[in-house]
Amino acid sequence: MKKLTKILALVLCLAMMFALCACGKSDSEKFIGKWEAEVDMTDMAIESIENELGEDMDYFDFGKLMTVMTIEFKEDGTYKVDMKLDDKSFDEFNTALKDGLMAMIKDATIEELAAYGMTEEEGDAAYLEAYGMTIDEYNELAVEAVMEEIDLQDMFADSSVEGKWKAEDGKLFMTDDIDEEISDGNYDVYENLTDSGFKLVKGFTSGTEDDGDMYPMTFTKVG
Repeated sequence: MKKLTKILALVLCLAMMFALCACGKSDSEKFIGKWEAEVDMTDMAIESIENELGEDMDYFDFGKLMTVMTIEFKEDGTYKVDMKLDDKSFDEFNTALKDGLMAMIKDATIEELAAYGMTEEEGDAAYLEAYGMTIDEYNELAVEAVMEEIDLQDMFADSSVEGKWKAEDGKLFMTDDIDEEISDGNYDVYENLTDSGFKLVKGFTSGTEDDGDMYPMTFTKVG
C-alpha cells in the first residue's frame, strides 16, 4: 500500500510539472506591454533628400538620424506606436544638410561666374548692384528656400499610430489603422522574444520584403 501511495505521489508530481510547462506564456502574451527601441532613420532621410534634389550627394557629410520608437501592445489586440526624433542627431543632420547645400550652390555659382569670365570679386560687385547683397548672402537665401522645400522637420516629425496586432510563428502582424483588418501579407519577422526584449529583423508588405533600411530594430521592455 505504501509503495502504491509513493507511485501515485510520483505520478501526481510529474503531472504537475507537465502542467507548469504547458502553461508557459504564448508569444502574444509576451508581447503585451510597452517596448522601446532606437531606430536609425538615416538611409530613409538621405533617400528622401536625394529624391528632392536629384543631385550628387557627395557634398553632404551626414551623421546618423535617430528616432526613439515606443510601442505598446494591448491585451485587446490593439497597439499604439509613438515616434520621437532625437533632437541632437536631428540638429546635426540638419546642419550637415545646410552646409552641403551651401557648398553645392557656391560651386555652381563659381562655375557660372567662370562661364561669364568673372572672378568672385567681380561677381560680388554684380550681385550687390543687381540684388543689394553679396553672393554668399544671396546663396544663404537660396539654401533657406531649399531647406523649407525639403522640410526635414515635417518629414520626420514626432508622430503616433494606432492599429491592430497579432503575433504567431515568428511573425508580428500590425495594421496602420485601428479600423483596418490584419493582412497575412503585412508583417515583421521577429526573433529572440523574451519577457524583456525582442528583435525585428525584416519586414514584408503585401508579401514582398521591404528595403529594410530601418532593420534590425532591437526593443527593450519599458513597462
